[in-house]
Amino acid sequence: LDIVRTSVSKQDMNDVYESKDQLAMDIKDALTDAMKVYGYEILNTLVTNVEPNSNHVKQSMNEKTKAQYDLEAAQFSAQADAERVIVHGEANKIAQKLLGEGVSRQRQAIVDGLSNSVASFSDKVNDVSPRDVLEIVIMTQYFDMMKDIGEKRKGGNVVFTPAATTQGDLLRNSMVQANFK
Repeated sequence: LDIVRTSVSKQDMNDVYESKDQLAMDIKDALTDAMKVYGYEILNTLVTNVEPNSNHVKQSMNEKTKAQYDLEAAQFSAQADAERVIVHGEANKIAQKLLGEGVSRQRQAIVDGLSNSVASFSDKVNDVSPRDVLEIVIMTQYFDMMKDIGEKRKGGNVVFTPAATTQGDLLRNSMVQANFK
């Protein structure tokens, strides 16, 4: 009767640990048949512990189990990292969309404000065209810009070209040629 070795050889060690009850049933069935001839009846067999003979087998099983758990942990960690990147990307996408909408509304408000100012100024002051009003606004912005450059500049150059014919040309050329560090 070598029922233990026969049953165990068909399984790997993890399955042997999990199927102790089936192993006990196989042993009971084999012993019942073998002992019946002698007048004995086997009521039950218990397998209380599965213990491999070699420490090498135990160590190998422990290493294999640890490697499987490490692999699962790495997979969960990678999945969490991927989800974190996706959530961050989605949040960034929403933030960029909202930023774009905000800039669009800001620019629309500026255009509406300028249109109202030009119309109001043109209506109240005679002999002033809307273009003249816009040039006054541009010059005001130019002076504000120059003030900001003077206050916040940390070095660098600002080049003005003498070829500008209007205040708008002067402002536009100045902004294009400014070099800040």
